[in-house]
Amino acid sequence: MEEDDFRFIFDRGISTETDLMANATGFVLDFFHLPSGDSVTFKAMLKNYKPNYDIDVDKKKSYGRMDPVLHYGGTSRSENISWVVPSVSEVDAIANMDRLNRLIQFLYPGYDKTLGEFIGNSNTISTSPLMKLKFANLIMDSNRPRAKTAKDGGLLGMITSFDVEPNIDMGMFEIEDHLFFKEFTISLTFDVNHQHSLGHDKTRFKRQGFPYDIKNERRVDADLISDEGRINAQDGFSEEATDLTIISDASTGGTLNQRQKDRLRELQEAAPSRKREVNKRSNNKIARNITGV
Repeated sequence: MEEDDFRFIFDRGISTETDLMANATGFVLDFFHLPSGDSVTFKAMLKNYKPNYDIDVDKKKSYGRMDPVLHYGGTSRSENISWVVPSVSEVDAIANMDRLNRLIQFLYPGYDKTLGEFIGNSNTISTSPLMKLKFANLIMDSNRPRAKTAKDGGLLGMITSFDVEPNIDMGMFEIEDHLFFKEFTISLTFDVNHQHSLGHDKTRFKRQGFPYDIKNERRVDADLISDEGRINAQDGFSEEATDLTIISDASTGGTLNQRQKDRLRELQEAAPSRKREVNKRSNNKIARNITGV
């Protein structure tokens, strides 16, 4: 399957609106387990999403100083997510419980049987339960922002807390001698282990677009669109929104067809006069940002 044609497939006998949206947009929570090489995907029906950046600072007080001396120790990142998993049918419930089953299995490490036999212990851990997680542009590897799956472009890390809360009020499906939740909520904390260096190199951040794939080109063009007020929700994507997509694809190494290349050339040639036009009409913050580029 070509990367551009990639789709997550959610269809267990009854195709719901959320199935169609997940298949069309790819807005899903995708997990890839490194020890097993297995993946599991959930529709992103978020209940809570809270990114956290913890700055480790050691404060040392010294005699004669009112303020402590601050020693920077590092910045760590974690993603706190909870989402609802509803089932509209028995078939859907079986599929969702299978996804839950596999994700719980991802919390456990890999073992090396050969090494275990050599040292006389069959339960010798060889691999920590590392995994990759991807959710649109909010949770992803900044090295590969265009990747569609967690395996190819997910954020590396480990789940450090995990909770499942069945909605008992909704009841359960009884299928043969098994019970299946009609609805449950998964909550987890994912501690991130970045695979690239982060920080500033003089006046420029080393990883442009980190962490949400918002680069300078995208921000500036978005300001232009906002200032000119030419996006109409009823008309779908405007010409400016299409231009924004072309610029974004070009800046991140995406593939453009000949028509898009011609339009990109037109935008590059018209950029100076377009900036002057905006400056004439407005002296607001957006115009100042544009002239500073």
